[in-house]
Amino acid sequence: MRFYPSVPDLVIEPCGDGLEVHIEGKAINRQGWLRAIFWVHEKGRTIYIVDLFWKKTNRVTVADLHRMNHRIRQLKALLATGGDPWKSGK
Repeated sequence: MRFYPSVPDLVIEPCGDGLEVHIEGKAINRQGWLRAIFWVHEKGRTIYIVDLFWKKTNRVTVADLHRMNHRIRQLKALLATGGDPWKSGK
């Protein structure tokens, strides 16, 4: 992702154990700030979106960081044991 081309209104930066995508623009910013948090599983060549949310403020809170880091840790543990994140745990 570090070689991703420069795209106006799109910012990708580290956030906790994952990466944060800031999606901004006039129409979007009227509603708040749209954020997507994702994690790249390089071995599996897969990008997992672990959180997608609207924020009323332009910053990620400590609670947001804890939630996304927890989801990424769970995903890493599942993949390490050969689990499939697309199948139900039932």
